[in-house]
Amino acid sequence: MIRSMLLTAALLTTPVLTGCSSGADNIASAETLAAVSSNLPQLSGEHVWVVDRSQSILQFRAEHNGDKFTGDLGMFDAAVKLDLENPEGGEIHAVIDLSTIDAKDDDRNANLPSKAWFDVKSFPLATYSAREITGSRDSGYTAKGLLSIKGVERPVTLTFSVEAEGDKAVASGTARFSRADFNVGTGSDFETEEWVKFPIEVLVNITATR
Repeated sequence: MIRSMLLTAALLTTPVLTGCSSGADNIASAETLAAVSSNLPQLSGEHVWVVDRSQSILQFRAEHNGDKFTGDLGMFDAAVKLDLENPEGGEIHAVIDLSTIDAKDDDRNANLPSKAWFDVKSFPLATYSAREITGSRDSGYTAKGLLSIKGVERPVTLTFSVEAEGDKAVASGTARFSRADFNVGTGSDFETEEWVKFPIEVLVNITATR
């Protein structure tokens, strides 16, 4: 649940706003987040949730050369409108700054911005939008949406559960897709699964209030 979620980002942790060492860095981060947030729709109504960024994380799981690892999706923002008792009219929108991905390895991090991977210079953001949400607090929820990476848009389903008390809620869930569907990892070394497996799992853990 989130407002200005949950791709950018990840289901996974470091805080959404990473720690900064100086006032200038804090200003830069605030400006970057504002730029990311500007890509979200402005939702209104009693069922709009506002993310607590200090308590919310997006992560991803992948496998590189036999090493299964969990990385952070870094800076993201989201807009969420969801009635937990009647989710059918809800919507979830997320934007992730791809330049802030941390794959927990210097070599991986050096390669991710390149054209073969996320081509961050041409496509700095990943987006996710879902307007088809079903389920309940007891059974969990399913959001069917569209994920866009590198200008490629594909259907991706997010499944999540919500623990809510009063006006505070914590949502935890996962989304799965193949990197090959989004042309992430191209060229002779990566167009197969020899070095990097195709499946990617996004992990969502969001704290929000309304």
